Amino acid sequence: MAGNNCGTEMERYRAAYQRLPHPINGHCKIKDSKSKHVDFDFKVLRPWDGTYQVSEVESKCLINKWAGDNRISFSSYSLMKNIRQQSIITIENHYDVSGRSRLVLSWVDGSLTAWLKQGGYQKCFENGMAVRGSCPSKVFRKMIIDTCCALRHLFEKDIYTAAIAEKELYVCYERQRGHGPSMKILISQAEKLFRETDKEQRKKKLLNDLKTVFEEIRKKAGFALSDPAKKFIGHIADVDFDVDKLEGFPDNWSWKKKACYLFSILAQDSSKVRKALGELKFDWPKGKTGVIHPILRNVIDYQKTKTNKTVYSEKDGYDYLRLCRNIVKHWKSLCKSVKFLQQSCATVEHFLRMMESWTPDIWCDLYERIGWPKVTGQTPKVK
Repeated sequence: MAGNNCGTEMERYRAAYQRLPHPINGHCKIKDSKSKHVDFDFKVLRPWDGTYQVSEVESKCLINKWAGDNRISFSSYSLMKNIRQQSIITIENHYDVSGRSRLVLSWVDGSLTAWLKQGGYQKCFENGMAVRGSCPSKVFRKMIIDTCCALRHLFEKDIYTAAIAEKELYVCYERQRGHGPSMKILISQAEKLFRETDKEQRKKKLLNDLKTVFEEIRKKAGFALSDPAKKFIGHIADVDFDVDKLEGFPDNWSWKKKACYLFSILAQDSSKVRKALGELKFDWPKGKTGVIHPILRNVIDYQKTKTNKTVYSEKDGYDYLRLCRNIVKHWKSLCKSVKFLQQSCATVEHFLRMMESWTPDIWCDLYERIGWPKVTGQTPKVK
């Protein structure tokens, strides 16, 4: 754990701590293994392995032996000692041995850098379900989201570190619960910011740092990302920094989820959707000739022949989505009535792929602007 040199404040804190009664067999027990922690690549890390026992609960821990350049400032310690978040390496306790300070840290199995070198790069990406190119795997996606959640937790408390690099990121396995690897971030320098401009500037820097870390991992892994996956990585540094929205990003949606999203955005207040579409300059897809695709034209013409006519304005992007929603919703019946639709698209999935070919990044663009609407009631099923 690196940081600024201890000042007089920290020395006074340590002196006061030494004067407090410390029962050897009290509520907390710390066992130092006297062995440094071994990383995934079998190199030795700075912390030492240990065991931390609180009452009857015992867990593995890391012990940071405070000496030389391995110091944390008193101000950073004061801010971080009470932080408890699952993706942040926490300071569990502090004790003293022969006048030398020790920090008890929550457990990690090793560094992200070593984990990546030991086969981790291949675990970070997978082929997309409904897109061309690779997407972050479930494991890596969770790592990204968890790290963003850790930053959000700090931002909510107005606590900021100076920078984020790969060397601050670690990997931990929860083997007892059968979970895969999770990411944890080590905050060795922290400060409280009060001015809103300072907060926004630092937040922007840290999010860009994090985005850069994940982009570098992708480059070293050698995978070509799909366009939605590139947008997902880029969304990390979005000015709004909505982690929940990032978690639901459409970088690897199935066709069923895309259909569900189409239903959902049209089930909410149309004025809000129209406003968002206007900001996107969203319009009907038209080829070089300036006319809409024959699939859409045939469905529109058929709708005009029905007793209960459905009218669509070809100058309104909202009506284009409404038409697509109705095609998906009434797929089977429309395929029977509109032969050209059945001849052109064998399945709903095929039709949704056509939508993507007509309007590239349609799901990402809509999601970035609208998000996933909160709609009461159930979404209609595809018929």
